[in-house]
Amino acid sequence: MRLKHEVLHAAAGLKQYPMFVFTLVFTLALTLGALIAAFNLNNVIMFKELPYQNTEQLYILDQEIKREGNHRRGKQHIDAQVQMYKTSKEFLPSALLLRGQGILASSDSEPRLNSLHVTYEFFEILSVPFEIGSGFSKSADMSSAPPEAVISYDTWQHYFFGREDIIGQSMEFERMQFKVVGVLKKDFKEPLLFHPDASDIYIPAAYSQLNSVNGGAATTNLLTLVQIVPGNNVEQMGSRLTSIFDDFIKTGSEAHLYKDAELDARLILLEENIKGNSGTITIMILAGAFVLLLIAFVNVTNLYLSHLNKKQQTLAICACLGAKPKLIFKRLFVESLVLTLSSTLFAILLATWLLTFIKEFAYGTLPRLSELGLDLPTVIFSVVIALLLAALLAFCGRFTVNYDALKEQLNSSGKGTSAQVSPRVRQVLIVSQTALTGLLIVASSMVLQLSLATANHPLGIDVENVISVEVDAEKNYTTEAQKETLATEIRKRFSQLPQVAQIANTRISPIMQGHYGTFVYDESKKMIGGFLYNRVDENFMDIVQLPLLHGRNFSREEVVDHENVVILSKSMAQTIFGETDVVERRIYNSTGQAFTVVGVVGDYFSVSNGEPYFYFTYKASDINLLIKLKDQSSLSKLDILQQLRTIDPSLRIQQYLVLEQTARDLVYQYRLSAWLAGGLSLFALILACTGIYGVISYSTQMRRYEMGVRMALGAKKKRIIAMVLKDAMNPILIGLGISLLLSIVLYGLANSQVSGLIQPDAVQVGASLILLLVFSLLACYLPVNNIVRSDPIKALRNE
Repeated sequence: MRLKHEVLHAAAGLKQYPMFVFTLVFTLALTLGALIAAFNLNNVIMFKELPYQNTEQLYILDQEIKREGNHRRGKQHIDAQVQMYKTSKEFLPSALLLRGQGILASSDSEPRLNSLHVTYEFFEILSVPFEIGSGFSKSADMSSAPPEAVISYDTWQHYFFGREDIIGQSMEFERMQFKVVGVLKKDFKEPLLFHPDASDIYIPAAYSQLNSVNGGAATTNLLTLVQIVPGNNVEQMGSRLTSIFDDFIKTGSEAHLYKDAELDARLILLEENIKGNSGTITIMILAGAFVLLLIAFVNVTNLYLSHLNKKQQTLAICACLGAKPKLIFKRLFVESLVLTLSSTLFAILLATWLLTFIKEFAYGTLPRLSELGLDLPTVIFSVVIALLLAALLAFCGRFTVNYDALKEQLNSSGKGTSAQVSPRVRQVLIVSQTALTGLLIVASSMVLQLSLATANHPLGIDVENVISVEVDAEKNYTTEAQKETLATEIRKRFSQLPQVAQIANTRISPIMQGHYGTFVYDESKKMIGGFLYNRVDENFMDIVQLPLLHGRNFSREEVVDHENVVILSKSMAQTIFGETDVVERRIYNSTGQAFTVVGVVGDYFSVSNGEPYFYFTYKASDINLLIKLKDQSSLSKLDILQQLRTIDPSLRIQQYLVLEQTARDLVYQYRLSAWLAGGLSLFALILACTGIYGVISYSTQMRRYEMGVRMALGAKKKRIIAMVLKDAMNPILIGLGISLLLSIVLYGLANSQVSGLIQPDAVQVGASLILLLVFSLLACYLPVNNIVRSDPIKALRNE
């Protein structure tokens, strides 16, 4: 009851100062909301357990190939991974996972769905829950798996309308018939190891390239999920799997592809694999939000101390009536707690919106975003922060209140209250605010520098009015000769359209997520390295305006005859031969087949394309059209489909890309980072300037009588302004110096822990700090200017 009385008393007292309450609650709510959202983000990604049984037993098998001192990870050699799965079945529960996409012909809309080709163990290892049905049937080996399918809950609802009799029904996916055996629970969270989108359909691995010989091909779309049961040592198991890889590359039919190479097995906890390097990003977000809160807290502290000065008379009465310092602290704490809890309530509402915003606009940039949302740890964190802030405010208030002087207040008529907040405290507030803001602005400027450098990086090719269309012709065109004829007919048909300026055949779009890669060898069959490639015809270079540096383009005859000629990018030529003019030099494939270099072109930039590139002549294993449209022309997906159906009604569109939009989409996360970094810097700057303005305004109000005397005696306005700015300059410069020192120390620590950290731009950092200095001085100038522009008599009368 006594606590309730204290709370009601504090609330009643605060009602007398509505602007003070609004300003404090609003300031804290904004920054607390950001901190709560950042905490929830970190908690989900860094600490929340995965929603699977025996999570600590789940690992991902990743290959590491070693050759001549070079270590490469991330790409899985397909045949080696399949051999490992087959050989280790007796002692290691594992499942192959291959990411793909395909068209669901069973639906009238023929949607393109995300697929995951897996072995039956996938559902057992993750203890996958089912709405209806079950997982795949067990099979003696991978190749004998029956044609079954498991669909996601959303796929069941959207394309099969939630039919209860779906189990046992046949569906056509990727030109094959599969029997539906299961529907996943709505709340099942697939481990997203390849793509931010969950799979729509699960198909046995037997019906993929995993069931055929792939030579030395490697892909980033393949992983193996492993369960290491208690009693087995992870390191020993890794060594055992490495020995399986070793036997395969030394004694298998493809041993010549792995000459002078080692293939090691690396077992990574599933949790760590999903997390990746996102921990660094989320901790930086949390640190930024925490610094924002500190800046806001300095503002609030100054505001609160000013509020206490208005309550000197009340506190003096309490002291004279025998209230001890502990009781005064308690009263201040209860009042502060009412304020911070009110702020926290609004902050939680703001955090809820921020988490929804993050899920929507940061989709694909961080893992497990779909799991964001207020939970018990987040609420507890919010309450703890509210209690801590209340205690700090009460402590600051108690520290700045002179208990002995309070008893003299009743006789002083309020005079001398300015002494309650000492100049030292005001200077500390300015120093801390400037230092924290400077640190945050420097860090944000580095993020902004990296994000803008990537987002605004020139492509190196012209994709204006260029669209890419991948045609699915597998139903009636199975041989390469049939596809060649079809590709020629499609090209002829589209070149006659009035909207089309130029058309080319390619294997894939030059701008997209994911590219084909292959290994390149020298004449002694020694592997040089892995490189990305495309198959193009003679029009490709002209359409995208890829500059030719040496040699020539493909001729039409070379494309038609599939001659063994290639065009290298500048970076690939430099990597292999150490120079760029390498026309008439040769490179080799895994079988020893030679390809003559006829030209060298410039590099082009794509976020998803970070390796050297080269080009073969086009073959119609895949039919992809690159269409250059005339100005002010358009060609929609429906328009293209109608044209294709006039050639053959069975033709479908596998992929439709507007390359300008695709290029923007690929750098979206960097643009988002730039906006967030810029917004964070601006918000911090506003908070800092507001706080400095508040401190200087309070200081000048306390010196208003003194300034009135000086003006009455003839002091120039400029001299008075210079006097105030000079007093404020020292703490501001000290704060800037501390922020620069902290930035250097923290960057050194981060650089030793995080590889590839961007080198800060001295000019940009200097400009950021100068900007902070200018705005800080402006915040100092405004309050004193208001006083010196007024009538000195009003200052002397304290009007």
